[in-house]
Amino acid sequence: MPRFSVIVPAYEVQPYLNDCLRSVLEQDFTDLELIAVDDHSPDACGAIIDEAAACDPRVRPVHLPENAGLGRARNAGIRRATGDYLLFLDGDDTLAPGSLRAIADRLARTGEPQLLVFDYARVDWTGEAVRNVRAELLRQGDPEDPEDPHARQVFRLDQRPELLRLLMVAWNKAYRRDFVRKEGFAFPPGFYEDTPWTFPVLLTAESIAVLDRVCVHYRQRRRGGILRTTSRRHLDVFEQYDRVFRFLDARPGLAHWRPALFQRMVDHFGVIAAAPGRLPVRARAEFFRRAGAHHRRYRPLGAAIPPGRARWRGLLLRLGARRAYHLLRGADRLRRRTAECGLTAFTTARRAALWLHYRVQRCRPVDPGLAVFAAYWHRGYACHPAAIEAKVRELAPGLRTAWITTPEYAHTLPPGVRRLHPGSAAYWTALARARFLVNNVNFTQGMRKRPGQIHLQTHHGTPLKHMGLDLRDRPAAARGMDFGKLLERVDRWDFSLSANRHTTLVWERVYPSGYTTLPYGAPRNDVFQHATEDEVARLRARLGIPAGTVAVLYAPTHRDYQRRYVPRLDLERVARALGPGFTLLVRTHYFHAPATSAASPTGRALDVSGHGRVPDVSAHGRVPDVSAHGQVPDVPAHGRVPDVSAHGRVLDVSGHGQVPDVSGHGRVPDVSGHGQVPDVPAHGQVPDVPAHGQVPDVPAHGQVPDVPAHGRVLDVSAHGRVEELCLAADALLTDYSSLMFDYANLDRPIVIHADDWDAYRAARGAYFDITAAPPGPVSRTEDELIALFAGGAWCGPRSAALRAAFRARFCPYDDGRAAERVVRRVFLGERHALLPPVVPLAERRPAPAAVRTLPNVPAGTGGTGGTGGPGGAGGAAGPAVPAGPDRPAEPRAARRAGVVCASPAASPAAAPVNAPVTAPVNAPVTAPAKAPVSAPATSLPHRSRPH
Repeated sequence: MPRFSVIVPAYEVQPYLNDCLRSVLEQDFTDLELIAVDDHSPDACGAIIDEAAACDPRVRPVHLPENAGLGRARNAGIRRATGDYLLFLDGDDTLAPGSLRAIADRLARTGEPQLLVFDYARVDWTGEAVRNVRAELLRQGDPEDPEDPHARQVFRLDQRPELLRLLMVAWNKAYRRDFVRKEGFAFPPGFYEDTPWTFPVLLTAESIAVLDRVCVHYRQRRRGGILRTTSRRHLDVFEQYDRVFRFLDARPGLAHWRPALFQRMVDHFGVIAAAPGRLPVRARAEFFRRAGAHHRRYRPLGAAIPPGRARWRGLLLRLGARRAYHLLRGADRLRRRTAECGLTAFTTARRAALWLHYRVQRCRPVDPGLAVFAAYWHRGYACHPAAIEAKVRELAPGLRTAWITTPEYAHTLPPGVRRLHPGSAAYWTALARARFLVNNVNFTQGMRKRPGQIHLQTHHGTPLKHMGLDLRDRPAAARGMDFGKLLERVDRWDFSLSANRHTTLVWERVYPSGYTTLPYGAPRNDVFQHATEDEVARLRARLGIPAGTVAVLYAPTHRDYQRRYVPRLDLERVARALGPGFTLLVRTHYFHAPATSAASPTGRALDVSGHGRVPDVSAHGRVPDVSAHGQVPDVPAHGRVPDVSAHGRVLDVSGHGQVPDVSGHGRVPDVSGHGQVPDVPAHGQVPDVPAHGQVPDVPAHGQVPDVPAHGRVLDVSAHGRVEELCLAADALLTDYSSLMFDYANLDRPIVIHADDWDAYRAARGAYFDITAAPPGPVSRTEDELIALFAGGAWCGPRSAALRAAFRARFCPYDDGRAAERVVRRVFLGERHALLPPVVPLAERRPAPAAVRTLPNVPAGTGGTGGTGGPGGAGGAAGPAVPAGPDRPAEPRAARRAGVVCASPAASPAAAPVNAPVTAPVNAPVTAPAKAPVSAPATSLPHRSRPH
């Protein structure tokens, strides 16, 4: 008997049915049967089902002799099901990868409940996915926390009545089959058939659990969906609610649910009445008459009266006053438009006043004691500017510093640093009068540098991909960049910071102007040379990294050839393959992990399904010309009012150094309740949001605390300080992110996963072949990547030799004093010859890794197998290499770190002969200890978001 019976009814969905069936059959959990019901569809659905059955014995085709409708087609599937649990999936929807395994794991952990409710994401015809607006209702609490209102893992609806606010559909739940059979549940005919199914199931279930994970992709078809069809059959909703209340009447013990179901009914009627084109013109009056009758018939005594306009809408529905109802909605639209016009007029007047203010301030003298800093389009205290600002306060205490950022990042500023709000009068005053201007991207186009001002451009990474003028023949990356305006901004630079000779040569060619290059290193990397073992240990504890495990920081970059985020790895599979000795720290590119108001102090267990909002990055590659984040935009010169059409876009920095890969910003904030369009249910179920005219919420990009038991994956995208993540990680896994150039300064293992190198290089361009001169082993497929870690090649001698060559080329100046050299040269005016000399690579002592790694050397041999080349996973004995943090030269180093110099095997049951093994001293290899709780670590000098 299979674990799951997945029932898929199909009627006129031939363009989507193949995707639907494949999404089930390609799940990594295979104990299932797929019952595909052809509801006598006139198109090719039946043939598609038969073809799938011929290829996979798990498919059980059912062909109905006549069209029975969605509800009866599902009933036909239920009668043939043999699985422990029933799942429903419409023929135009899909299951998210890994969903069935996540559902199976959750069912097992919660004791086989009768009902499991999981989440979904809407996918429109453009491919954009937006998670359910009510996702917060599925939050899984901490069972160990008595204060957590969601601590109970299994419950009845009485204990979590808010679940009634979810979209009333059948396909966001798993049902225990014996429960369905015992209660005799079946779908009725007609539209809105999910309503009299879902309410009784929720009310009756003795044991309910939730899974806070996107498991279904709910397709929003551009045309052809039932809810976009004008038909009298939408009047079926009245019969469906008659069935719901008859069910209540038959079970007196459920009578206390009558007020809640009544309100859901009224909300549902309001959605149907407001939906354009759903009801035929001749049916509208009848709909309001019947809605009024149902309102009067089922309204319980003493029913609560909703506040505000919902009260009047309910009253008009009760009276059946169709014209008055539509008049009220028209008045609401007029009020909103009037408010929008008033806001536009106010914004225009304020822009004009700020432009005049800026012109006046430019007539005042330059303030020699003021330095203004910014980073990443005002996204907080970060990157090289932050390291330089901290050093300015140390070496030049007479200078006043100010930082441009928004309130959501105000918490990142250190004490004593003044915050300037972008677009404010103080902001324009500072730009007009400050002696020093420091940024890792360009300041607004509206700023005009004055004589006597000094502009330091720090950039934010070593360029691997093409930048600046090199994007002229890369339309996928440039996306309409104005190269003339780019060069105007470059002409404002007085100094350009460089971390190595490669960077100097690229910047001076792609950003040609008269500035002075400062080859002083990367200030944000100074902390790598100063952090201590204790600081590293505290960072790992704060992030929740289990003691004794190897922490691998996974930081993928953005792809210009893809408009939306496409996961490159199945993180769940990788975590299972590596085993409990590894922890994956996942840091997504900030284009795909939008900002939140505060940085997370800990790692969060990650939903590795890869769902949530997939951001539109179509603006990527344009040079931003207004200040970001919704403030009054920058005022251009020559008296022009700036364009604010970019409000809310992701802005690119194609002209300003490497585009950062890893964000200091967590997830997309929940904006539910701020004016959203109600969920339009599939086949007419009760919608999520009773109000009208609202936009759905965008939840976290992967919000699932359920982590596979055989691996550990922590989402650290919300962690604001990438240097801390680098210090906490024992190895880096990336593709083409410039984070590799920074991480190499720690002299810890780096693995490159280049599964799409040819496509990436064709779309964006690259200055050299990273697969030919990598900082460590290279994998081309997921299996190769797992083999690199399983066989120990990720930290073997060949890995060390590649990294040593990479460091010699790209890390010549990062000795921990880069910020000091910049401050002395730019702010204090010292001559280059008097600056601190660069410490040679061989003499540097970067912060040690928490888990040191050393290949297992069999007795009687002089070495161990390394990679057979940059991309190999094995090979002959590698050459001797100098000691480093992952290759301790003497036992004393290992004792100081408290670990045996080795790394964990990929699987305790099948460790390779030469695989390294990690273990804390006097502790077993397996069952890593839980990270100790400690006081918050002392903050490091700054945070940054590399590329």
